[in-house]
Amino acid sequence: MKWPMPFAYPANHQVAVGTGWVAREGKDILVIGYGPWMMANAFQAAGDLQARTGLSVQLMALPWLNRVDPGWLRAAIGSRRLVVTLDNHYLHGGQGEMVAATVAALGLEPAVRVVRIGVESLPECGTNDEVMAHHRLDVAGLVARFEAACAPLVR
Repeated sequence: MKWPMPFAYPANHQVAVGTGWVAREGKDILVIGYGPWMMANAFQAAGDLQARTGLSVQLMALPWLNRVDPGWLRAAIGSRRLVVTLDNHYLHGGQGEMVAATVAALGLEPAVRVVRIGVESLPECGTNDEVMAHHRLDVAGLVARFEAACAPLVR
């Protein structure tokens, strides 16, 4: 199924287990996700969030659902104190859980907050757009959820 991608795969990226690549540069928040629908929605939501709040989102594509390289993740986080993960399915057992466990094991100081976004109830049936909107994984839903996650940063 074709889906418009607002970014391109980096030409010189070397694939390595547990690592990803930058789909959108940003300095304030790190968002990690995968898949064309989620990443396209997150890309647009990141732009909308920046327009509304001035906060910039670094969007990382991590194609490994069950592997996270600790060194890569530490470098990706940098000085950021907020990591948001995106799963297009239930949160339990997803990539966000793997990222959160890896962040915890890194023991970063000051502490890094991890907010996991994904399907939180019985999956809805419908078109892709209807399902994404129902679970607040569409652009508008992601903007609201990113903004809520960022609330402690703007106080």
